[in-house]
Amino acid sequence: MGLESDDGYDAAIDIGIAYFEAITEDCRVRGLTSRLTRAQSSDWGNYLIEYAFLFTGCPLEYEPLEGGLSDFGPAHLEFAGVASPALGRDDAQRLSGHFVNALVTRLGLTDSDRAAVVRVLAQTAEPQIDPSLSAALSACGADSAAPDAGAADAGP
Repeated sequence: MGLESDDGYDAAIDIGIAYFEAITEDCRVRGLTSRLTRAQSSDWGNYLIEYAFLFTGCPLEYEPLEGGLSDFGPAHLEFAGVASPALGRDDAQRLSGHFVNALVTRLGLTDSDRAAVVRVLAQTAEPQIDPSLSAALSACGADSAAPDAGAADAGP
């Protein structure tokens, strides 16, 4: 999967943007970002690019990303100065799915590579999963101006 550094960074930008767009368009997980300020969204977008860059197989050109791939990057908001939320297992799976789809689309991953990424994301998501939660990030059916990120009764 390793790319040349410039190609990897371009791919990481595309992956970060595709992932961010996918979650803002999916009301089932939109609550993750709906309350971020513009500056926080920008900071988190930069983090997503760096996180995706790690998956391209290219070394980071500056200081290592805190936590590396061991943090659940698709929901790791600390980089934006916001606490990462507790997730339902369904939330983690949806976020992972969007991130994996962005990687597969941009990098042309094999089924084996895809499975490996899914395993990494599932493993790193565990500390954020609260088994009592489901659809914790759902904004489905909520007013689009102020989606309710904690709507537990909204279905997938």
